[in-house]
Amino acid sequence: MNQRTAEMAYLANGSVLKAAKSVHMRQEDFRTILKGAKTFAPNGDAGAKVLLFDIETSPIKGWTWDVWKQNISPVQIIEDSAILCFAAKWLHDDKVLFQKSKGHYLDDRELIETLATLFDQADIIVAHNGKAFDISRVWSRMIFHGLPPPVPFKVIDTCLMARSILNLPHNSLQGIARYYGLGSKMEHEGFPLWFKCMDGDTDAWERMEEYNIQDVLLMEEVYRKLAPYDKKHPNMALYYEDCADRCTKCGAKALVELNVTAKAAVSMYPSFRCKVCGSVCRSGSRIQIAPVMRNIL
Repeated sequence: MNQRTAEMAYLANGSVLKAAKSVHMRQEDFRTILKGAKTFAPNGDAGAKVLLFDIETSPIKGWTWDVWKQNISPVQIIEDSAILCFAAKWLHDDKVLFQKSKGHYLDDRELIETLATLFDQADIIVAHNGKAFDISRVWSRMIFHGLPPPVPFKVIDTCLMARSILNLPHNSLQGIARYYGLGSKMEHEGFPLWFKCMDGDTDAWERMEEYNIQDVLLMEEVYRKLAPYDKKHPNMALYYEDCADRCTKCGAKALVELNVTAKAAVSMYPSFRCKVCGSVCRSGSRIQIAPVMRNIL
């Protein structure tokens, strides 16, 4: 029994007692598993639930004729890649979750079920190179294990964000963090660290955990730095139920009206600067400019 299965059983039956009976478990044991699924839930505050995460994977093993410029066909692969571990945290929450594979490193089902639960809870997911690697790899493993797709969510890829709005020497996580003085990825012995973890080396796993968590914390700093400049950023104001004017990048209400207007095709809107993240946004209510619109028409 894993956390996601416990949650699904609880939702289907409406009570811990009925859910425990449906999966043939003692009520106390079921309650313990269910509680564990909720300890890393997003806080109950209003606003978007933003999940930051990063995965580490095992390498693909295969037969090859040479070491340079090789095209490896499917028949040459003898072992596919699996997810070794992941680190994740909710934006505005200090707690970081780390989970690694148990038993054989290729058995990542429990990892994937945990990630699926987190994805179901998230409104927005942030990952560096997430569209090309992290998220697509998780989806690949979800299908492999026969899991249903998660609830739809928005994706913020900090690598793609940097490429689209900046001109930096490197768009890697390390490159962006170095350029802005945000910190650095943890140094380690390189590829042998993965081999040691796959062999169950306890000391290696401790270094991997520190490395994985540091990547997520560093990515959060990069995200906070770049988000105010991102023109394609999801509108964070939409995730609040009130009608207050809010920053579209961080959701804050601390706005200062500017003496310039935002101009659309035939309308003008008041402009504001956020005192929290510094981004500029416009009001949802346009300025009445009937004489000007008559001239346009």
